[in-house]
Amino acid sequence: MSHPPALPRTIRALCTLALVVASSALALAGDLQREVEALVAQSGLSKARIGVSVLDLSTGRALAEVDADQSLTPASNMKLLTSGAALLVLGEDFAFRTEFAIDERGAGRRVIVRGSGDPGLGDTELLSRGENPMSVEQMLGAIAKAFRTHGLEHATEIVVDDRIFDREYVHPTWPEDQLNRWYCAQVTGANFFTNCVDVYPAPSSRPDTPALVTIEPEAPWMEIDTSRSRTVTTGQNTVWVSRVLGTNRLALNNNVRNRPPEPIPVAIHEPNRFLGRLIAKGLVDERVAIGPAQDNISLEAALSAVRLAEPDEVLAGGTLVAVVRTSMQDVLSRCNTDSQNLYAECLLKRLGRESTGQPGSWTNGASVLRMLVAERLGSEFAQTLVVADGSGMSRENRVTPRLITAWLAMMRRADVGDTFVGSLATPGVGTLRKRFSEQRPESNVHAKSGYLFGVVCLSGYVVHPTSGRTVAFSVLLNDVPRGEQVARAQLMQEQVVIAIDRWLLANEPAQATAPASGG
Repeated sequence: MSHPPALPRTIRALCTLALVVASSALALAGDLQREVEALVAQSGLSKARIGVSVLDLSTGRALAEVDADQSLTPASNMKLLTSGAALLVLGEDFAFRTEFAIDERGAGRRVIVRGSGDPGLGDTELLSRGENPMSVEQMLGAIAKAFRTHGLEHATEIVVDDRIFDREYVHPTWPEDQLNRWYCAQVTGANFFTNCVDVYPAPSSRPDTPALVTIEPEAPWMEIDTSRSRTVTTGQNTVWVSRVLGTNRLALNNNVRNRPPEPIPVAIHEPNRFLGRLIAKGLVDERVAIGPAQDNISLEAALSAVRLAEPDEVLAGGTLVAVVRTSMQDVLSRCNTDSQNLYAECLLKRLGRESTGQPGSWTNGASVLRMLVAERLGSEFAQTLVVADGSGMSRENRVTPRLITAWLAMMRRADVGDTFVGSLATPGVGTLRKRFSEQRPESNVHAKSGYLFGVVCLSGYVVHPTSGRTVAFSVLLNDVPRGEQVARAQLMQEQVVIAIDRWLLANEPAQATAPASGG
């Protein structure tokens, strides 16, 4: 393949300068509206519904709008509203707190696990980030050892108090055929390991026989049917894992040639009870008897002694043996940078709990979020908002691009603005790790992507690299056909961001440095 001859350095510099001057002239002429309209028109997405809002936060002026008041499904852009509202209500110093205690009231001791709705408890991503990185098994072992250190040799039962949230674990509008996927993990007041198990399939020693399987966390009571899987010596892995709804019975399906580089995460049923069983196993490993008999150290007896707190049951504080905290910063990062749905749902329910004093639910969390929008932005914005869930997994959520940019502007001005902006992904990081591969903006971009079948969204901030002048944007697309149209939609969104970047660079030039004296 031949290449054009290289231009002399001086000519290249002059050409570059001419392009910069031309770009600046267009931007200074207020051409951003026309440029965005052209990008939408030329995107080849004629069947999609597209809404765009671009807002200059320094002046409050709309720089570009295309159907900005159109009501659209936001997918994970819903997390911008949920996480922002939670940050405003709970504060940036808030931390989820899970307590492990011994209750000595009555005839015998019992173990209490008191949940706070923490989505980060046992999350391997967070465990690996800490000052003392550990595996999930090491964490469970440390909790069990803490009970043993406090003299626990026998407990009559293990009670999981998850009542900070209601027990509607699955939103009714989530797709039933995807409820075993990690992004549809159940939501409880006592979560663990993002309410999934990691399944590790591996080939057996003989072809045409069922594959082998292990899971993390280790849970020997779980049923895993491998009869539908097959060890092969040619071709690719096609293995996948199914779960019988309403149970924790798993099945390994299709071909396994080699151990996959990454585990297969599977959302589990009743993760609150599952957490209690993991604690029971850890205590048995530490030779603690669980159940009526003080001398019966068996896993079967321990598992039978695990239960959830009754709705009106009074549980004493007890003697704390361990407390696990997850900071708001970690929760926001997992929610917005990594787009972990469970984190957003826990923030929404905790928002409801904090504001109403009742168990957090999708209903009271949604009411609080709408109320905040009305208070902070005005009733006209609240009237355009439909809140079904906190993560955007539900297709019943509705927002407008104008609402998103108004919310982003308000959050940037808030006392917690730096924390909020810092929680968003940047090009090459988190959910934007593969975005802007064609061209990187010179300004700083902090944004949230969103995707469901037919829905492609991108909203966030473009921040001038030296002055800090900020533009908020929201580009929402619905009814996008599958296939290459999704890539077209993402490219168009990135082109809008690049256009905003050019506008910022032209209208907010970097401060010139004064020459040194005598120079």
